[in-house]
Amino acid sequence: MLKVVNGYSPEYLLKEVATGRENYYTGAVTDGEPPGRWWGAGAKRLGLTGLVDAQDMRALYERFLDPRHAGFRDPSQWDSVPTLGHTGRKYLSEDDLYAAALEREPDAAAERRAELRTEAGKAARHNVAFLDATFSVQKSVTLLHTAFEAREVAARQAGDEATAAAWGEFRQAVEDAIWAGNNAALAYLQDKAGYSRVGHHGGAAGRWVDAHAFTVASFLQHDSRDRDPQLHIHNTILNRVECPDGTWRTLDSRAVHRWRPGAAAVGERTCEERLTATIGVLLAMRPDGKAREVIGVPAQAMSLLSSRRHALTAKAADLVEAFEARYGRAPNGYEHERLTQQATLLTRSGKSHDGESRDDLLSRVEVRLRADIEGGLAGIADSALAARREGVEPMTFDPRAVIELALAEVGNRKTHWTTADLTRAVNAALPDYLGVSDGAEIAALLDQLTDAALDHALTMDTAKPAAELLPDDLLLANGQSAYQAPGGALYATPEQVHTERFLLAATAARDGAALPVRAARRFLDRLGEEGIELGVDQAAAVRGILTSGARIETLVGPAGTGKSFVVGALARAWTDPTLHDRADGGGSGPVGRVFGLATSQMATEVLSGEGLDARNVAAWLATQDRLHTGRTRDEDEAWRLGEGTCWWSTSPR
Repeated sequence: MLKVVNGYSPEYLLKEVATGRENYYTGAVTDGEPPGRWWGAGAKRLGLTGLVDAQDMRALYERFLDPRHAGFRDPSQWDSVPTLGHTGRKYLSEDDLYAAALEREPDAAAERRAELRTEAGKAARHNVAFLDATFSVQKSVTLLHTAFEAREVAARQAGDEATAAAWGEFRQAVEDAIWAGNNAALAYLQDKAGYSRVGHHGGAAGRWVDAHAFTVASFLQHDSRDRDPQLHIHNTILNRVECPDGTWRTLDSRAVHRWRPGAAAVGERTCEERLTATIGVLLAMRPDGKAREVIGVPAQAMSLLSSRRHALTAKAADLVEAFEARYGRAPNGYEHERLTQQATLLTRSGKSHDGESRDDLLSRVEVRLRADIEGGLAGIADSALAARREGVEPMTFDPRAVIELALAEVGNRKTHWTTADLTRAVNAALPDYLGVSDGAEIAALLDQLTDAALDHALTMDTAKPAAELLPDDLLLANGQSAYQAPGGALYATPEQVHTERFLLAATAARDGAALPVRAARRFLDRLGEEGIELGVDQAAAVRGILTSGARIETLVGPAGTGKSFVVGALARAWTDPTLHDRADGGGSGPVGRVFGLATSQMATEVLSGEGLDARNVAAWLATQDRLHTGRTRDEDEAWRLGEGTCWWSTSPR
């Protein structure tokens, strides 16, 4: 998994590093993480190699000082050291905002002053110093590493250095695989998303320039905020890149976010292939299709050491339930993602080791596992190695089948998608083991299959006039226009486009069921006589929908504005025989039938409460499948709803 967020200060990473540690796994130092490592073409240009020095990182990430200057490593000379481009906007600090608030409220009591301090902290703006791209491995990979480490420590404590060294090699192989995957993901981002912008950044103004030299400080960390084992690497991508004209500018962060899914696919695949190549363990796709896990690592063990996941899942479920109660429907994909992000923030705790050594952590994990997992950590190490197969051969695949599966998967997830989205789907569609462990080769393979898959997709973007006639100085290194957002092109499958056009055409047709204007007016008058009051907007919606003759209508409004109430009124009108009697109401035919479909059970109950014969969509589809089974074509046609039938469905929008 690869997650990208804005970073403002490197302190939260530097404070986790153990000072003076010679070997992270000797137990000589009580807590802390290994020091960071420099990575990237930009870091090399700046002379930054090897391990990260805390003072160097503060000078670069907080002041953007040029490491090539003689005074870079002397804080007393920092004011005279040139910077890498501009140092950002000058914003009022938290202290400045707090002081201004006290001037407005000089008599504020202690409790109010605390509130003002909190408000100032939230209101303070900061320049983005870096992008934190965090590469996290699957829980089974973390458990494999932890199990190997436990065997290594136990052997060393028993005085068996040879056995300890053997287990240490396994443990180091896992770390090396993680670093290989991490660096492959960074290389992919550096190549695909390495751009800056020149000129005005708003609207259609400005253009992109190549900037494929990242400066990155990478920090390996071993546990989560909830102190569960969780191997991950924080990659702080400096928000300054050197452009072709020699000017240092800010990185185009949107390009990094757009290419993130593809980078995640390259990183994950590289790590997995390296594990199989060096240790021989096998990984297999989970039933949910979200990740590949190490065969031999019990799922129960992964669950026992996923405190954060349990808390997040429970909080997300609460937020989804509250959403459904408020809006009367289930959240759509985007809304569900936002609710999950909110749950992540609400359940996040501050990271603290509290002086816990690696030995202490291993002992704590062993206690949690021993009651449910046979052999504890040692048993996990043994079972994973026992699951290895001699001479495992790379799995073959049919490129056409992979492309077909990837297009179907990405289309199911998104209506319109990017190249990086497709690359991630391609990786998921490939076999579990390819026999290719080099990150560059894996990236090339995924790119090749992605390009082939794009031949079967339609672009949703309109080409700008004369784009093919641009001079070379207005083309990026990959041949694309400097005025086109890198990685921003949207695609869809022909089937998706056909479905959208079909629905769009259906909205334009006006040959559906309709009432004459006088019948609709009489219906509204009757509601008033019965004491049922409609708002002006509600009455207009009822009148318009009843008389439009449209096959599809969309009723949009904020929560609590009475949409379900309006739907109930419409259902009553469609089923009122006096309105459909040609002799009396001037109607257009027989009484209609109304069915309500909703995406959640709660929304279904809301529709039922308004008098509709309502069904949950999933339950309704299951019913239709049962009815359809065993019927002849004539019987099936008899099952289909006749002309004039109305459907009310709550949209997930």
